[in-house]
Amino acid sequence: MMNKQMSEVKVTDIEEHEDGSATLQVECDPETFMAIFDVGFVTLVKRGLESEKWKTCVSCGGPAKNETCGFCLEEE
Repeated sequence: MMNKQMSEVKVTDIEEHEDGSATLQVECDPETFMAIFDVGFVTLVKRGLESEKWKTCVSCGGPAKNETCGFCLEEE
């Protein structure tokens, strides 16, 4: 069984914004950065898809904002 040790993530700067959010500057190794980015990016995409009201394309069965997806509309 492989045992991976988490590397250190060092917060070097915090900038607070009026809306309550904050921007962090961090230092970490490239593998840790990619792991954080991958998890964060996938989470953002999933949340974006969940917040949208997707329908099923009547032509191909894929995801669509309306009755027909953009790909099928271009094919017509």
